[in-house]
Amino acid sequence: DADATGVSTLFLTASGGDSTTTVGDYKIHAFTGPGTFTVSCSGTPTGSVLADYLVVAGGGGAGNSNGGGGGAGGLRFGQVSACTGMGPFPATGYPITVGGGGAGQPAPEPSASGQGVSGTPTVFNSITSAGGGGAGSGAGPHPNANGLAGGSGGGGGTNSGALGAGDTPPAPVSQGNPGGNGGGPGPYGIPYQAGGGGGGHAAASANVTPSPATGGIGGAGKDVTSIFGAAPQPFYIANGPANGASVCGQFAGGGGGGVQSGTPTAAGTGGVGGGGNATNSCAAGANGTDNTGGGGGGGGYAPPGAGGTGGSGIVLIRDKFQ
Repeated sequence: DADATGVSTLFLTASGGDSTTTVGDYKIHAFTGPGTFTVSCSGTPTGSVLADYLVVAGGGGAGNSNGGGGGAGGLRFGQVSACTGMGPFPATGYPITVGGGGAGQPAPEPSASGQGVSGTPTVFNSITSAGGGGAGSGAGPHPNANGLAGGSGGGGGTNSGALGAGDTPPAPVSQGNPGGNGGGPGPYGIPYQAGGGGGGHAAASANVTPSPATGGIGGAGKDVTSIFGAAPQPFYIANGPANGASVCGQFAGGGGGGVQSGTPTAAGTGGVGGGGNATNSCAAGANGTDNTGGGGGGGGYAPPGAGGTGGSGIVLIRDKFQ
């Protein structure tokens, strides 16, 4: 490839994204919805220039009535290479789909009717991150109390709902972690009603704990500042009032687990990276933060509170332009 003067260039020339930010010698393309990353010049020698990527799927919806927290969307993070199936970039367009968050389980619909809805995948050409697993319901018997598998797994609901597995389907490098088990009567031996937290990319959720009585804390998300730059950056997502911090450059935190109302119980907090906080009252759990892949927070009890909805995903692509 060459510029207008006929001089060859070692750098990639690309466009696309809902926003483009210059950080030093790099451009970072942020996709918060569907689009195309278009390479018009692939560098010299042709196709030898690589790029870094972050591909985060939608987070899982939480359960109601002491339900589990939604699992974070799967997160894949690395450099475009032959291992990704794209090889170094030839000049063409690369389609992008950004996954949506799964719906939380509503209230006052009986919680025995099912789980929170899993998030949907995010795709950058041949790189796919799986949606976060929906969480288990509170009052529902097995299997509806169980969390669902996904990029990160959903937390189990009360009455000892089992955790959902993470990294499902498995990626070459793990895209997430499992959720936590729910409390209440049953095989996990916790004597009060609480949901497990959703798994995050960097850590599994905590199970519910008996002393102090606490819903499961959502698993922490991935810190990507080593590649995409120290905070603040415009593509790091502003925090909501009831979510794990994401403006610091972390993505894919799990949602917290809901818990029965009353002292000394405390609802699980969402994992750093956009996970929604749960509640220990009849209120709904917080939604995961959009464009972080955070899982929704579990709803409380008496009467059932709804589960929070998972946050949508994002794609970031960094290429060197000078």
